[in-house]
Amino acid sequence: MDTGAYFTVLDRQFSHKAKIGGRDTNIISRGLGTGGRGVSYSQFSELKVGDFAIKNASVTIADLDVDLTGGKSQAAGLLGAEYLGLHGAVFDFNDGTLYLRPKKN
Repeated sequence: MDTGAYFTVLDRQFSHKAKIGGRDTNIISRGLGTGGRGVSYSQFSELKVGDFAIKNASVTIADLDVDLTGGKSQAAGLLGAEYLGLHGAVFDFNDGTLYLRPKKN
């Protein structure tokens, strides 16, 4: 999870291994303490986070390094604020649990 990131990002190596295609955007992303990185874009009919399904999801694909993932070298990606906010994310810091709920229509 990255509550400081607006967009959800999948690691480029993970995306390649998982055979997730992406469209090149010709956009260079810069973050705090990082150099520029090329960004791709992909869209899914459904993105699952545990048992919670996000319908019609889109993600960016970029190279994630250890500095961006809080030292987790095996991170598949970062769940950004766009989905955390849209789905009423509640963090239980005592249990280390994230709760998401469906959008109200």
